[in-house]
Amino acid sequence: MIKARPVAGSIGLGEEFLSMIRPFVYRKYLDFTAIDEIKTMKEKIDLSLLRRNPDAVDVKLGAGGIREIEFFCQALQLIHAGKDPLVRERNTLKAILKLKERNYIRDDEAERLSAGYAFLRDLEHRIQIIEGRQSQAIPASEAALLRLARMMGFSGSKEEAAGLFWDEYRRVTSGVHDVFRSLFYRSGEAPEVPEEVRLLFTADLPEEEAKSRLRALGFGDPSTAYANLKLLRDGPPFARLSSKARLMLQRLAPMFLQRAADSPDPDRSLAHLERFISSVGARTTFYSLLYENPRVLEELMRLFGTSVFLSRDLIEHPESLDILLSNELSIAYKSREDVAAPFFSEAASGKEYEDLLDGLRRLKSQELFRIGLNDVGGALTPRQVSSQISFVAEAALDAALKIAADGLRDRYGAPPASGRFAVIGMGKLGGRELIYGSDLDIVFVYAGDAQDRTGGPRELSVHEYYVKLGQRMISALTLRTREGFVFNVDARLRPSGSAGPLVVSEEALFKYHSGPTLVWERQALTRARAVAGDMEFGRGIVSGLWEVLYSKPVTTSDIEEMLRIRKRMEVEIAKEDAGRYNIKTGAGGIVDIEFLVQALQLRFGSDNSALRTPYTQKALLRLKRAGVVTEEDFRFLTGAWSFMRLIETRQRIVHDRPEGYLVRGSEELATLARRTGYSGPDAAERLLKDYARFAERVRDSYSKVLEGLKTPPPPRSGKDGQG
Repeated sequence: MIKARPVAGSIGLGEEFLSMIRPFVYRKYLDFTAIDEIKTMKEKIDLSLLRRNPDAVDVKLGAGGIREIEFFCQALQLIHAGKDPLVRERNTLKAILKLKERNYIRDDEAERLSAGYAFLRDLEHRIQIIEGRQSQAIPASEAALLRLARMMGFSGSKEEAAGLFWDEYRRVTSGVHDVFRSLFYRSGEAPEVPEEVRLLFTADLPEEEAKSRLRALGFGDPSTAYANLKLLRDGPPFARLSSKARLMLQRLAPMFLQRAADSPDPDRSLAHLERFISSVGARTTFYSLLYENPRVLEELMRLFGTSVFLSRDLIEHPESLDILLSNELSIAYKSREDVAAPFFSEAASGKEYEDLLDGLRRLKSQELFRIGLNDVGGALTPRQVSSQISFVAEAALDAALKIAADGLRDRYGAPPASGRFAVIGMGKLGGRELIYGSDLDIVFVYAGDAQDRTGGPRELSVHEYYVKLGQRMISALTLRTREGFVFNVDARLRPSGSAGPLVVSEEALFKYHSGPTLVWERQALTRARAVAGDMEFGRGIVSGLWEVLYSKPVTTSDIEEMLRIRKRMEVEIAKEDAGRYNIKTGAGGIVDIEFLVQALQLRFGSDNSALRTPYTQKALLRLKRAGVVTEEDFRFLTGAWSFMRLIETRQRIVHDRPEGYLVRGSEELATLARRTGYSGPDAAERLLKDYARFAERVRDSYSKVLEGLKTPPPPRSGKDGQG
């Protein structure tokens, strides 16, 4: 149905029918069964030709002929056009051009196919002129062949013209056939599975022998591995596999087991595979994708043995598997604009509300998957990982804002003409230090004439409008749909916390922070940054807040309160002991460095505006340049910060643990040590030793700095050094 179009009768009815069946032609997710089915169809054509006339050379149905070009293009359209409508095209030559433009085929492949199609169609027409009937076979007689060669533009003697024609025909069809085979016969390139792995799938292999062989392959829990092996052999329970799906699973099973054995954690890899197959069930498409693409299978099993976080996401959304084939995967680091573009397109697509929410969730999942795979592969530093995740969060906030505003416009009309609105990021979002699974700390701020109203039949005041806008934004991000959620949102850092209004006016925000505030509220403002909405307005809000914040002197009681809060975090959250450390809230952990930096910013930021930055590492650099922190302390603190952030990021992606604990003697610690760059039998102990060394000195620096700040500052000089 790819080439179908209405040609007679009611054209409108024909178009309506084609529109109705389009979702069944172009599937939403990659349909790799199409490759196998088209390949089988082509093989049947080849056999039919061979039986009918083994000596005929058919320019349409033969090797490298017109049908191979059409089948190649149509297979790629069936695979990709469900998500990429731009490659839905009836005309073969135009389809080739669009597939090239969308990077589904290379330039040289497109050139071979386009030139080959033009040559072969031209040849087919001339054959039919010579034969006087519908035929695609090159004529066998010398006279007819010579006439055909002359009509195709080849000159010279009989032998020369015929020879030149055959040379060109073989060159064209050979090039086409190579391109055709590159898609349809890729699975044959998969490496052979060792005999000791294949033996595990023999039906009469005794259970004890199977467990012994699994132990020899590196599985630490052979009983669980054997149970998972049976699932690979027999298929997922309660799923009625088609004969085709069962055959593919049987072919894949030995490859699955071999890749699991070769992965960083064989037991975890096989356990994740079991859950993935149970999630996939009887959907043949996914087995076809893996069977046709050994590289995807290899990446999948490496991921299953490396990252609990990414594995869990893929098990919940197996359709994300297609990103392993995407060109997106090769882009380790994207700009903020490149990350935001698809989110904005989705928000502006005009889809139904539920579809928009699902679209946002898919985009976020795909972006985190891209980031995580490049992180696991070593293509991103922890700092780049945080930047990329922060870009995703900012894009999601802007997309949620548009979706919310469009929804309000339908009911209440245009927003108040005088209104301005921004989202201020706080905490890790403000400092672009998000990691996998982070919540978003935000404050909604608006400005506008109190008398202004919306322009719809149901009018709202400025405040009422922006409250509803904030509520809808939070729903768009946090509501759980079949695709999960985008981000959890925490808006409690607004004035008066949960007891206050969700959205605060510019006037009320400045009034609140100009009055007496708690020191932790002032600390929070050091991380403020405009992240979405009207960015000019948002940056103005942050600048004004910093003027208020840094005009307040830091008192001895403020420092004592910071020390008290920090101690409470240690006791109530970290709960460390001799065998358990907490890299975030424990003594000498990440929070010590954050408190140290924020205390120095609050003390010296009044006289030096360069110290006013939400980024921890940048603040440390500027404190060093201002002479507040020594070169030695700067190097140590930035090194400690990077080391601890690496552990925090690895802990989340490898084990999906947000708590930040390092437990002596645990298997998780050993795995974490290997994923953090340590090797050898004592890797875990060396990781703990290094952490303890960093933490001891961080705590010492933290204590010295904050105790030293209890002394009142000298009188202000009135100068504003830029550092």
